[in-house]
Formats: sequence, structure tokens, C-alpha cells
Amino acid sequence: MQFSYYLLIMAGLAGHLAFWIDINNRLHANALPCLVIRVLSKLIYITVLVIPPGLFWAVQTAALPAWIPAGYIGLCWLMFAMIAARWVQRRWFTRPSPHLISNHTKQVNVVQRLGRRPVSPRWTRGTILTRVPRNEIFDLSVHEKRIRLPRLAAALDGLSIVHLSDLHFTGDLQIDFFHELVDQANLLNGDLVCITGDIIDHPRCLPWIGETLSRLQSREGCFCVLGNHDKRLRDQRGLRDALDAAGLESLGGHSIFRTVRGHKIMLAGNELPWYGPAPELTANTGEQENCSLRLLLAHSPDQVFWARRNRFDLMLAGHTHGGQLCLPLIGPWICPSRYGVRFAAGVYDLPPTLMHVSRGISALRPLRWNCPPELTRLVLKSAD
Repeated sequence: MQFSYYLLIMAGLAGHLAFWIDINNRLHANALPCLVIRVLSKLIYITVLVIPPGLFWAVQTAALPAWIPAGYIGLCWLMFAMIAARWVQRRWFTRPSPHLISNHTKQVNVVQRLGRRPVSPRWTRGTILTRVPRNEIFDLSVHEKRIRLPRLAAALDGLSIVHLSDLHFTGDLQIDFFHELVDQANLLNGDLVCITGDIIDHPRCLPWIGETLSRLQSREGCFCVLGNHDKRLRDQRGLRDALDAAGLESLGGHSIFRTVRGHKIMLAGNELPWYGPAPELTANTGEQENCSLRLLLAHSPDQVFWARRNRFDLMLAGHTHGGQLCLPLIGPWICPSRYGVRFAAGVYDLPPTLMHVSRGISALRPLRWNCPPELTRLVLKSAD
């Protein structure tokens, strides 16, 4: 009996935590002002800590009508049942996309490559976090993923895309870290290079765009969209000018057409909900029909349903950091998405769209557990 009592308490606490994490995830998926999100996040953290002892006190002293704590406890048990069911489904019944043919990975330790820790000498919260035990922020995973696109023309078979996301130029990680990242990206020899947002957090790092990203090499062009952290810069025009000067073509809010290997492809950028509007595609419907590949860059994976409605073949996204702090057995639990951890990282098949979500490179707080930074080369294969 006592065991069951404690089990119910643990389930309630887990449901309580999951309920407020879900609210926090949805909060960070919206385009509220940064200050509002910070304040609301802090209130959520306080609420998570205050409610359990508050409920215990209310029950002991009968300070509240009995239905209030009973109702909240029931809500927590329901939330626990929901997250347990989702975890079972994700762990035991969700299969990798059949369109992911292979994934070859190598690990690159940036500290060993540089011979030192590329961390700012300033003592900040970020630099302190890089020294937390088991932090994987310097353990770069370089993936080569071969993915099959049913509509891809045979002539485009083998076309490669180097996908980067969430660089987060804050100054906590020194510029040498990102020079090494660009060197590794260039070794992948991509036809296209695509960056899916959250490039910079601090205006002092604006010159880094020209010093690092201008060195990216590709045969068919380098493209980017912006994310929510990029909006923290007041000088938005200066940011876009710096990207343009570095040779990165911004796709935010529009689409372009390119001819690659004799076939027309469409590239578009969706920066919602932080920048808008979404690309207007109805005006060039005829051109789209003649495209052998429709590629969308978006910062948030939440835009995948917009991509499906507009029949994109492939969507690239980031924003979730793969969960950033992944627990053994449980996996990711914090993801800034309306869909929680559903699109944390990897390849997702939502016909007619295949989506690749990157774990990203860095973060505002450079701390990663069981979730190393990711640099990916996607090799596109036709159905033939």
C-alpha cells in the first residue's frame, strides 16, 4: 500500500513537471517579444518549484477547497499517462523513415583539433557551462545521410546539401570554434550549403559572419534563413547585409529558381513565426510544376505542415537543438515546439514532404548532454 502511495506521488510530480515543460515548449515556439518570453519562462520555473509544496500545505491546512488540489493532482496524473504513452510509442513503435537509406557518422573533437579550448577568457555563465562534466559542446558529430526523394529526377541523383543550423554567435565560444566548423563543412564538398537560422545572438559578433561564413564553399550556392535569436539584433538590415556580403543568399519570405544539372529546382525560405510573411507561391505555380526538386528552409520544424500543403519535397529545419539535454532512457524532454519532442531531431516522413531537423551547432547556453552538435551532409537519391 505504501509503495502504491509513493508511486502515485512520483507519477503526479512527473505529470506536474511535464505539464509546465509543455507550456514552456509552446511558449518558445511563438513570436512573443524576447523580454516577455524571459519573464514568462522565469515565472514557469518558479511555478514548477512552488506548486508541489503549496499543494501539500493546502491539503494539510485545508486552506483551499478540496476540489482544487484534487483537480490539479488529477490533471497531473492524466498528463503523466499521456507522456508515458507518447514515450512508449516513440521508443517502441516509431520506426526510422524508410526514406533514410543510411547514416554514416564520425566524431570530431574540436578541442583536440585546435589544441586548446576555444572559449572566451571572460568568466560568463556560458563559459562556465562549457566546463560542466560530460558537456558535449566540443564533440561535433559529422553525419552523411543518404535520403530517397520519390520525385527527384534521376539526373539529380547524388546531389548533396550541407546542412548547418543554430550556430549562435554569442562570444562564449571563440571564433576559432566556428573556423573549424567551416573547415569541416568544406570537407563535405556539398553542392548546396543551407543554414537554417539562429546564426547570431550578440551584435559584437556581427563581424564573425564575414570572417567565418564567407569561407563556406559550394558548387551551387549558399543559402540561409533567420531564426528567433537573430531577431535579438536591433540592426536587422546590417545583419542581412553581412550575410549577403558573406555570399549567403537569404531566402526568408520568398522563393527562387535555379538550374542544376540541367533541371530546375525551387528553393524557398519560411521564417515564421518570427519573420513574415511566408513565401507567396501561388504566383509561380507553373514554374513549380516544372521543378525536379522543391526545397524549403525553415528555422522551426513546426512549419512542416505548411511545407506539406505546398508540396515541398524536402524541408530543412533546426531550432529544437535535438532537446540539448537528453536523459538516459527518457531522451529529449525540452524542445521549443508546439509539438513537444515529436520533431526533436532527425529525418521525418510526412508525405509529400521529407523533413530533416538538425540538432544544431551551439546554443545560447553552450551545454549539451547526450546530444552532440551536428553538421550534416544530405545526399539525395532518386527513386529509380
